[in-house]
Amino acid sequence: MTKSSSTRAQKRLPRWALVLMIVVAVVVVAGLVLPRFLDVDRYRPTIAAAVEQQTGRKLTLGAIHARILPTVGFTVDGVGLGNPAGFPDGELVHVDKLRGSLALGPLLHRQIEITSLEFVKPKLTLLSAPGGRTNFDFSGPDAGGRAGAPQPAKPSGGGSSFSLQEIGKISLTDAEVVLGDVVHGRIQPGTSVRGLNVVARQVTFDESLMKQLEGDADFKGVRIESTSLAEPLEVRSGKFTMSQGRAQADLRMMVGKALDVKAAVTVADLSKPVVEFDVSTPQLDLDALSKLLSGKGTGGESAAASAASMGESVLLARGKITAERIKFESYTANNAVVEVRLYTDRMEAFPAHMDLYGGTVQVSARADRRQTPLRFSANLELNNIDVGKLVSTDPSLKGKITGTGDLKLENVYGSAGSRLLDTLTGKGNFAVRDGQLPGFNLPGALVFMGKLAGSAGSSSTPFKVIQGDLVIAGGRVASKQIHMDSPVGTMDLNGSFGFDGTVGYQGQATLVPGAGGGAQEMAVGALTGLLGNATGRTITKATVPFSVGGTFSDIKIRPGKAIPKFDSSAPNQTTSPQQKPSLADTLKGLFQKKQ
Repeated sequence: MTKSSSTRAQKRLPRWALVLMIVVAVVVVAGLVLPRFLDVDRYRPTIAAAVEQQTGRKLTLGAIHARILPTVGFTVDGVGLGNPAGFPDGELVHVDKLRGSLALGPLLHRQIEITSLEFVKPKLTLLSAPGGRTNFDFSGPDAGGRAGAPQPAKPSGGGSSFSLQEIGKISLTDAEVVLGDVVHGRIQPGTSVRGLNVVARQVTFDESLMKQLEGDADFKGVRIESTSLAEPLEVRSGKFTMSQGRAQADLRMMVGKALDVKAAVTVADLSKPVVEFDVSTPQLDLDALSKLLSGKGTGGESAAASAASMGESVLLARGKITAERIKFESYTANNAVVEVRLYTDRMEAFPAHMDLYGGTVQVSARADRRQTPLRFSANLELNNIDVGKLVSTDPSLKGKITGTGDLKLENVYGSAGSRLLDTLTGKGNFAVRDGQLPGFNLPGALVFMGKLAGSAGSSSTPFKVIQGDLVIAGGRVASKQIHMDSPVGTMDLNGSFGFDGTVGYQGQATLVPGAGGGAQEMAVGALTGLLGNATGRTITKATVPFSVGGTFSDIKIRPGKAIPKFDSSAPNQTTSPQQKPSLADTLKGLFQKKQ
């Protein structure tokens, strides 16, 4: 009965179906078994020679295994494509495993035509050398040490030939890209990007390579590491596309807690790449960013040496950076916008605009990569700044001055790093209008200095304007002339203060009796009244020298070295000559230094 049932089943199954099943079984078995017996390793010299002929690079291949299913192809255990002539020993590309597919039709005519390649965990090391040369340029003499476009390889090895004219699809899985410089014949690695997954289509290895690339990538999860970053930059989301020689990416990136930015990046011509970017962030913490940039080492020496060895300056990138808020130490600025240009030898930022405490700041700056440490220059202009709010962020200056201020600094130079303030030089001018010096009674201070009465801190001194010049050098800010107009008179100073908070000025105050009102008027009246009694005249104006020392948190006012001067009216008739004390004795006792 079993035999009869089997016979009936065979009768119901068409003969062609049985034949198809047998063919499929044979193909599957062949696909699984035949590759083990095919000696495809004999093509390694042919492939290596063809690649070297067309690219000018040495190709290193691991063991090659044939594959028939699901498509005809091969697998290579390790691939390395070397640097071109004139570069240090090393590889442009290293791949853990390479999978390729072949066109069946040409293969039947002993022609090897690659239709797709998959690079598993490839590492691309992209180098720039003096003169603008790169190890990833596949055109001209640098590609293969000779002029002209690469030519197809000549047939060899059993009459077969190998073509690398065009590959329909190239994919990179879990790729790493390292950017570096060649300095004095050695490779200096810089930034590295990990975790890339890229697909490129219609790839041709000739002078039109960059224009023919068609590809896309998802950059989510990509990590960018750099010798100048203490923490890696992580791409939280990002799409990349390239087509017709143009590349574009939209990214959101984070570096620790210091930086969260969105960036739109465009390269209009991949054959002559200049990056156009538009970067924005809700908040930029310059203190945290500074720590990140000094974490693993600056790499400044190699970068400067590389830039110094380059001839012509080449534009690499340009674009705009915006920040809704910028924090620096205890200061906060808003709505910052800056145009940036990056060259092989320098960076330029101009102009940068931001809002600061009711006013505006404008900065133009340039950093020179040829210098070690990094050397910069800048011009700075502040307008209509609320000085009271500005200084209130510093405990040593809080409550010391109010008013609306302007500042202009030109030709400011310095070196980045721990000695920034010591290396600063520059010059400019400043003005503060319609303000107060709270807790500082200038006339009272002079009276107190003269051992009369009162206290230097019993009131405040109003002013219409304080203005002067500035020269920055040696860790100090010096002024040849600072002038203050106040209701109680005028004040002129010269001297300097240090970035360490120390103060040293010499000056004179010209006081007018009856001016200012309140404590100021009382102090001036006490001083001029005593002098009037000593001289028998009515004092109409007193010019008193003094010095200012100490620190910003503890100002010390002392007598000056010069002799006070006084303007007076007619002699006071109520005082007899016999009762007049000596003016010299009065001044000597009045303005001697307080013990």
